[in-house]
Amino acid sequence: MLGVLARAAVGPVDALLTMAGEQKRCAVAYAIAFAVNVTLNLSLIPFYGLIGAAFATSLSMCFEAVNLFWVARTRFHINSFIWTGSGTNKRRMHG
Repeated sequence: MLGVLARAAVGPVDALLTMAGEQKRCAVAYAIAFAVNVTLNLSLIPFYGLIGAAFATSLSMCFEAVNLFWVARTRFHINSFIWTGSGTNKRRMHG
């Protein structure tokens, strides 16, 4: 559940990157997340079973979300995090 919330918190960054011609960076982010997922699954399943698999997948989804967020932030200076613009950092429009 935590991984799904992390992906939702950064929005559809993968679609944005793909539309902007950065699909190779998306593929690299997915490949790294896949490697993290496999590594964590191989190390956690023998000890924790199904709970270990769920935890590994959730962590790899969080890693994927952070990685995609970071790529969008560095390439396009876009902060896609869900709470962007809230609080004191909110820009105000003046007429």
